[in-house]
Amino acid sequence: MGDPAIKPTPTQDENDRTAEGEHVVDHEHDGSPYEPGGDGGGPEPPASIPVIDSIVPTSGRVPSASLDVIGKNFTPNSVVMFNRSPVTTTLVSATELNAAVSGSPGTYPVSVNDVTGESNSVDFTFTTGPPSAADEGEAQARGRRRR
Repeated sequence: MGDPAIKPTPTQDENDRTAEGEHVVDHEHDGSPYEPGGDGGGPEPPASIPVIDSIVPTSGRVPSASLDVIGKNFTPNSVVMFNRSPVTTTLVSATELNAAVSGSPGTYPVSVNDVTGESNSVDFTFTTGPPSAADEGEAQARGRRRR
């Protein structure tokens, strides 16, 4: 039997199919049949893109606010995007990120990017004037939940 470290050279068809994401190996380097999933030899399951379920608060007074982004599939590579620009992001857990945002009065999209792709988008609104009762209630709820 040959050297197990030497693998057969793939054909052009196999290379093309592999480039399209198809697993084309039908035998191991020693000639035995390929069995996916056995010892980690099979392809990894695809990673899931981040998903935003909600943000807390949904509005705040200019010039800045701290956002809790609640959702799923967050990783150390996840970055909150505010108005399509990355902002400093802290990973709290796989379901929560925290980010500091700033801006002028208006409504801005919030999303999360990582190596798997970009999440859905939700809106955050910066306002002027006193905080609303809803803003204060969300801030109080956030304080109880996180500590």
